Amino acid sequence: MWGTEQMIHYIDHPRAQIARLLREYDTDELYQESKRAFMRQISMELAATGIPLIEGVLPGQEAQHHLAHFHQAAHRIAARFVAVRPGIEWLWYLRRAPQLFELNRLRGTRPYCSAIAEQICADSPVMGAVLDDHRFPLEASDVYDLLYVRQAVGQIYNVHSAIRCAGKDSAIRFSGYSTPIAEPSPELRDALRLYDERRDRVPMDPLARLGLTALADLPGDHNDGLYVPVVHELENVGVQEIPGRHRLVGNTIDAGYGIARLRLSSFEPLFDQTVALNEATSRQFASAAIGLVSLSHPYLMGSINVVAPGIPIANIMCVGYELTTVAEFRDRCGWALAGVEGIGLPGWLVERAGTVDDVVETLSTTPISIHPPRRPRAI
Repeated sequence: MWGTEQMIHYIDHPRAQIARLLREYDTDELYQESKRAFMRQISMELAATGIPLIEGVLPGQEAQHHLAHFHQAAHRIAARFVAVRPGIEWLWYLRRAPQLFELNRLRGTRPYCSAIAEQICADSPVMGAVLDDHRFPLEASDVYDLLYVRQAVGQIYNVHSAIRCAGKDSAIRFSGYSTPIAEPSPELRDALRLYDERRDRVPMDPLARLGLTALADLPGDHNDGLYVPVVHELENVGVQEIPGRHRLVGNTIDAGYGIARLRLSSFEPLFDQTVALNEATSRQFASAAIGLVSLSHPYLMGSINVVAPGIPIANIMCVGYELTTVAEFRDRCGWALAGVEGIGLPGWLVERAGTVDDVVETLSTTPISIHPPRRPRAI
C-alpha cells in the first residue's frame, strides 16, 4: 500500500489541477459562447422535431406540455454530447470538480445539478475501464467538455425550476426557443424563497434528510450489529482524521467527505412483506438490498475497523466513492446472497434477487428514477 505522502499526492493532485484549470479557462466569454452554442442546438433540435415557436405567456397547466418538449430536447443534446466518453471517465472528472455546479446562492443547487450530470453521464453507451493508475487526462479539451456539460445541466436545471413553478400554476414566459422563464406571483415567489431558505438550513449530510441514524464514532469491534459504511459530503473541504486502525503512516488527510456507519436494521421497515410490490419492482428492490448488504463485506469494513490493507479509505474521503471492479462487486454480492438469512434479513430477498448474474443484470438495467422529474400537478 502507498505511504501517506504518496497517497495524498495521488489524491489531491487531480482535484487541485482541475480547480486550477477551471479558474484559468472558465471566463465570462467562454461561458457566454458555450451558452449560445447550446441554445443554438436547442433551437435546431426543437425545429427538427416540429415543435412550434411560442411567443408570450402561458398559464402553468398549459405550459407544462411545452416545458416537457424543451426538457426532452436539452436532455437529448446532453446525452449525445456525453456519449463521446465512457461513463466512468465522466464520473472521474465530475467527482473531482465539486465547484462546477455552483450556479446560484442556494446550497442545494450544486448537489442537485451534480446528480443530474452524473445520471446523464452514467448512461453513456461508450464502454470503458479504469486505468491502471486510476487517472484520466487533464487537458484543456477535457475542461472545455466539463464546462459544456455544466451549461447543458444548467439549462436542464432552469427548466426544472420552471416546471416546479408551473406545477404551482405560475405563468411561464416563452420567447421562441429560448429558455422558458417562470413569472410567479409575488405571493408564490415569497413562498418559494422561504422554502428554499429553510431547505438550505438542513444539514448537507444526506442521512439528515433521510431521517436515518449513522454512527459518527467507529468502535473497534463491529460485531454488535451489521453496518454499512456511509460516505457523506462535508460542508467544507479540510483536514479530517482517517477513521479506524489502518496501515497508513499519517492519521489525517485533506478530505471533502466523511465516513460514518449505518445500522442495516434501520432499513427493517422496508422488508415488510405486507407492502405489495409487482414482480419487476420486487426484483429491483431485492437486488438493491443485496447490493446494500454487499457493502458490509469484511474486505470493505476491515479497511475501516481493523488492521488490514483493504481499500484506500483516504481515497474515498477525498472523492466520495469507491472505485471498484465489476469482479469485486460480483464477489461481494455472492457473499451477501449466501449470508442474508444469517444476518437476520428475510430469505425471500434471495429468492427475488436470484443469482449474482441476476443481481448485476437487474442493477445495470434498472432505469434511473430521479431524472427526469415526474410531471408536476397543478395546484
